Amino acid sequence: GNLKIHLSQTLTQSPGVQAMAVPVDLQQLASDKERELQSLRQQHTQLLEQAIQASKHDLLQERKRLQQLQSDFEYNLSLLEQRDAELSRYDTTFSEVRSTVSGLVAENSELKVQLDTLRGELGKERLAQQSLKAHYTTRVEQLQSQMEA
Repeated sequence: GNLKIHLSQTLTQSPGVQAMAVPVDLQQLASDKERELQSLRQQHTQLLEQAIQASKHDLLQERKRLQQLQSDFEYNLSLLEQRDAELSRYDTTFSEVRSTVSGLVAENSELKVQLDTLRGELGKERLAQQSLKAHYTTRVEQLQSQMEA
C-alpha cells in the first residue's frame, strides 16, 4: 500500500517527469516486493515466537532445576544441622564420661592408698597379736610351772 503510493508520488513529482502513469509491471514489481517483504516479516515473526517459546521452556526447566537444587540444599543443610546437634550431644556425653572416669581413677588411687595403709596396719596388728600370744603363752607356762612347784 504505502510503497505504491510513495513510488507513484515520487515518479509523478520528479522534475522532468510529466504526469505519467506508472507502468503496470513496475506496480506489479512493487506489489510482489511488498508481498515478499510481508512474507519475510511473517517468517521472522514466527522464528522470534519459536525462539521465545524455546526460551520460556528453557527458563521453566532452569527454574525447576533451581527449585530442586534449593530443595536438595535445604535437605543437606538439615542433615548437617542434625549431625552437628548429634556431635554436640556426643561431645557433652564424652565430657561427662571423661569426668566420671577421672573421678573413678582418683577414687581408685585413694582406695589403693587406703588398702596399702590397711595392709600395713594389718601386718602390724598380726605382729602385735603374735607378740601378745607369745607373751601370754610364756606367761601361762610360767604360771603353770609356778603352780606345779
